[in-house]
Amino acid sequence: RELEPLRDKGKRLLQSEAPVKSGNLKRNIHGRIQRDPIRIDLYSPAPYTVYVLKGTRPHVIRPKRAGGVLRFEIGGRVVFVRRVFHPGTKPNRFDARAFGRLLPEISAATRRLKARAVSELGGS
Repeated sequence: RELEPLRDKGKRLLQSEAPVKSGNLKRNIHGRIQRDPIRIDLYSPAPYTVYVLKGTRPHVIRPKRAGGVLRFEIGGRVVFVRRVFHPGTKPNRFDARAFGRLLPEISAATRRLKARAVSELGGS
């Protein structure tokens, strides 16, 4: 129970640091507490999360279906093409920024848990 506030704050910090285009990544940040070993998992099941965090190299984008076309808008005009040369993206380490902001509270929680464990075990 005492880890719930830390999990919740970690989730809020990740959401506040996450880039927002559609809002899907931000909405899909979750947290869970594991008991053995004790840990808090903060994660996003959005399949493109890894590309946001690590960036991408320049690459070609093709239609999903063979013989198909890509459709998008440029300056309000609809464009159809068979492929696009994407320039790649830079990494966005929103996870590291959120963790850095949460680190003092992680340290404090670790000290409290350690003190409680020592007390329960009869130590000093």
